[in-house]
Amino acid sequence: MPIRGEAGRDKAGQSDSRQGEVGGREGGDWRFRLVALVSGLALILLAVPRLIAAVEGLEGREVLWDSQGMPSGSSLPLTEDRLLAGADSLAAQTKWEESGEAESDRGLLLLRAANLSRDPVRHRDLLRQARVASEAGLALAPGQPSTWARLAALRLDEGDGAGAALALRLSLMSGPVVPPLMTSRLALALRLLPVLKEGDAELLRRQVRLAWVLDPDGVAALAEGKPQEGRAEGSHFVIESLNSLNASDMEAYIALHGKVQGKR
Repeated sequence: MPIRGEAGRDKAGQSDSRQGEVGGREGGDWRFRLVALVSGLALILLAVPRLIAAVEGLEGREVLWDSQGMPSGSSLPLTEDRLLAGADSLAAQTKWEESGEAESDRGLLLLRAANLSRDPVRHRDLLRQARVASEAGLALAPGQPSTWARLAALRLDEGDGAGAALALRLSLMSGPVVPPLMTSRLALALRLLPVLKEGDAELLRRQVRLAWVLDPDGVAALAEGKPQEGRAEGSHFVIESLNSLNASDMEAYIALHGKVQGKR
């Protein structure tokens, strides 16, 4: 009898243990489902602002593509009002999601709207807005050489030579080789020669050589500055820089163009 009693207790204990295991698994499954549900809701809540931002910025992206000659599917002309509507669209996007690129693109649309405005007061105000938007975009995403160059031009237009030189330096440092940008950026830099520091001048000399490799005709045109146009100093700087072309520059030029033309 004692033996049977102990066996009975063992069986009862095993039954209780199995019930405990089942209950533990059920409790664990319930907690797992709760955590999964909360995590899923959190992901949805995080995705909602991004989705709204994308929708808000659709018009701005379409206008931006049109302004850059990229196919957007729209046949609407690029008027001042449409450019401003695109800028407003990108502003609405940034209210839902911070984006340095969207702010910078907004600055570009505002600049192009300013260039179409026939009202001098409105023109100046749109240029100011373009500068502010470009600065905001660079504060969030500083690695944008084209936006730095645009900011340099906008600051120079406002008479801020030192601020323009700083923006130019950061453009050169963040993107020394950006083919679509280099010749126009070089032309802007030559206007800033009087306020550039020696370190900036060294960066610029290298930029002249790099630009010559990619766009020799464009650089040659910059070297043909005329004194009456106030371009003599820039012309002299370009010619001096081209006189320091080295073997690596020549090899890169030949790789792209097949032969070396006479330097000016």
